[in-house]
Amino acid sequence: MPEFAYSLPGLDRAAAQHGDAAAAADRASVALSRATLDGAAVGATPSAARFVAALEQSRGRRARDAAREAAERADLAGRIRAVSGAGAELAATTADIASSVTTPGAILGGMG
Repeated sequence: MPEFAYSLPGLDRAAAQHGDAAAAADRASVALSRATLDGAAVGATPSAARFVAALEQSRGRRARDAAREAAERADLAGRIRAVSGAGAELAATTADIASSVTTPGAILGGMG
C-alpha cells in the first residue's frame, strides 16, 4: 500500500496561483462593470439600440461571471493554504514526537 504523500511547496504554489487567478478575475469583473458602451459606436441604424442593449446585457453577465470566479478562486486558495498549514503543523509535530521516542536499540544499548 503506497504511503500518503503531499508536497507543501506544491500546495503553497497552487494557493498562490489560485490567488493570482482570483485577483485577475476580480480585475476583469471591475473592468467589465465599469465599461460603458456608446450607442453611437454601432451607428445610427434602427437596430442599434437593441444591439447595444444586448451587448450591455452580455457585458453584465460576463462581469458577474468574473466576480463569481474571483470569489471561488479566492476560496479555493484559502482552503489550499489551510491544508498546507495543517500539513506543515502535522510534519513539525510528527518530527517532534519522533525525536523524543526512545528506540529499542537505545534501550538495549543501555543494558550492557
